[in-house]
Amino acid sequence: MGSSNTIAVAAGKGGVLKTTLACHLAVAATAAHRRVLLVDLDPQGNTALDLGFASDGGRALAHALTNGDRPEPLCDIRTRLDVLPGGRDLDAAALTLTRSALDDGSLARVLSQLEDEYDFVIVDCPARELVLRRAALSAAAFVVVPSSSDLASYHGLADLAATISEVRRAGNDELDVLAVVAGPVPSNATGPRRRAIAELGRLIGDPTLLVNTTVRTSHLTAERCRAGGLTTAEYAARSHTPAAISLADDWAAITGEILGRHLAAIASNRSVNC
Repeated sequence: MGSSNTIAVAAGKGGVLKTTLACHLAVAATAAHRRVLLVDLDPQGNTALDLGFASDGGRALAHALTNGDRPEPLCDIRTRLDVLPGGRDLDAAALTLTRSALDDGSLARVLSQLEDEYDFVIVDCPARELVLRRAALSAAAFVVVPSSSDLASYHGLADLAATISEVRRAGNDELDVLAVVAGPVPSNATGPRRRAIAELGRLIGDPTLLVNTTVRTSHLTAERCRAGGLTTAEYAARSHTPAAISLADDWAAITGEILGRHLAAIASNRSVNC
């Protein structure tokens, strides 16, 4: 069973702001004075770009996954936020895990060595490396899914749903889809936004999973945030542009709702077990 303090952020395709969501969720969790670990399990390693730190290319995490060693996270990337960076070395780790027929517990074993140091763990899952995605979902109690409503997203959602079902059957039977985040969607057209949200609700089959706020499209703001290694809130505080402020508000609402859902789910599980 996955750890109740671990949320995996997973998507079936790229271009749906998966890493951006993982980074914003991790930073938001620190605001409640929680010590947070962000695990970048994606060989693309884009958390380093989004948060502006020098990465080891996934070397420490890859070694821990394949050898069982305790990795040393990069400390205080933000206040109360540590990071295990991802990168190309995870491709080799995925190959090793596949060839050695190790079970899906590789990440769970790594995190068990760090569990006393963190109140919250966010895992940025790869979209394509199945063995790494299964390891992430096996370690987590909850999964958050960013998605758009196009045909590629539909196929990606179906693929991710199949992986979630496999992980549940393999032993993490209480893995719960906590939320689905819609975006990016047009920022200045109410009709297309509504249609995109409605279509995504139809695709996932349960509209209640959708968070109430969507991520608006703002390519320039997103590019400047990534170029500066800043969250949208950090960039908005410096630039004071309306687009940045609006985007920062979107992310604050989205991450706040997700964290609220997590607290409610934990409370509900505790009451059931009493």
